[in-house]
Amino acid sequence: MKEKASQLREALERINEDLLTLSDDIWLGIDHNDEAALEEGVQFKKAFNAQQSGFAKAAQGIIEVLENYAPPEEQSTAEKTTPRTRAQRDRKVE
Repeated sequence: MKEKASQLREALERINEDLLTLSDDIWLGIDHNDEAALEEGVQFKKAFNAQQSGFAKAAQGIIEVLENYAPPEEQSTAEKTTPRTRAQRDRKVE
C-alpha cells in the first residue's frame, strides 16, 4: 500500500510540473507583438493559472493525506510487535 501511495504522490507532483511546463511553452509560443494574440494569451494564462492553482492545492492536500496514512494491516502489525505488560498478559476476557 505504501508503494502505491508513493507512486501516486510522485505522479501528482509530476503532473503539476508538466502543467506548469505546458503553460510556459504556450506562453512562449504567443506572438507578443500581435495585440490580439497577446490578449488571447493573457486570457488563457489567467484561466489556466486559476485552474492550475486549484489543482496544485488539491494535489498537495492529497499528498499530505497519503504521507500520513498508515494502512490497517501496518497498524495491526505494529501493535502485535509492541511488548505487552504483565497486566495485559494476565487479563482475561469474558
